[in-house]
Amino acid sequence: MSDENAGIPSEEKSPMVELTGLWSHQGQNKEKFLCGSIGGATVFVFKNKYKEKDKQPDYRLCVARNRRKDEPGEFIEDAQDPHSEAPGVDDSNMPF
Repeated sequence: MSDENAGIPSEEKSPMVELTGLWSHQGQNKEKFLCGSIGGATVFVFKNKYKEKDKQPDYRLCVARNRRKDEPGEFIEDAQDPHSEAPGVDDSNMPF
């Protein structure tokens, strides 16, 4: 048994493959989001602040290539939702 499956009850082991774990963060604008790493990229999950219809997604998954330490630019921890400018949206019922 690999370390990734340690402590997981056998009934929870399924044909689904876990890609990564996600951690809850709060951006500089107090907006909550999840992030984790897959290979050479960081994934972010943001609440869809523009949802108006049931057919629109509740959340959006964004991927950013991890920069090398010698590359200029923002740190991944400083990333924020590219659509964070939506005014008047209540995040209080967000599950994370």
